[in-house]
Amino acid sequence: MFSHFLFCSHNADFYASRYREDNLPGGHVIKLGPGNDTAAQEALAAWPGGLQLGGGITIDNAKSWLDKGAAKVR
Repeated sequence: MFSHFLFCSHNADFYASRYREDNLPGGHVIKLGPGNDTAAQEALAAWPGGLQLGGGITIDNAKSWLDKGAAKVR
């Protein structure tokens, strides 16, 4: 499955829940630019351990994102 949700009417957690319901682990949440932390946190909370996270990940914040539910960070 390949999907892009750039212009959407739903929040990030909606799409994360859909991936969980359809048992599609390993999807990527990519934080493009500033101001995306809340949406990323909502998506990870909707499926803890089911999604990978990228964009703005550093050695200083990687563990925090893993603790918030990311399966992997890149």
